[in-house]
Amino acid sequence: MKYIIKEQECGYLLKNGRFQSFLAAGSCHYIKAMGYELKIDDMAFDSIISAVSSGKADVGVAGLTVTEDRKKNVLFSDAYTTSKQVIIVRNK
Repeated sequence: MKYIIKEQECGYLLKNGRFQSFLAAGSCHYIKAMGYELKIDDMAFDSIISAVSSGKADVGVAGLTVTEDRKKNVLFSDAYTTSKQVIIVRNK
């Protein structure tokens, strides 16, 4: 199974032989438990969905927002977290 993770996570993949990223560690354990061999590639965020939909990757892991357009090309898991993004400014 070829696993794609966004490039920003790759700096945190391994430290002393252990995964340091929640996304990488959780996915690694799940994929191995399912009996698949894990092959990890890093990739720019905006290329992940096209890599999965074209068959270049079996799984893509990143903080993706589920949209109707994206659902036309790939299957999403159930959400494992929710978040809000905000913009902050200096308080005068």
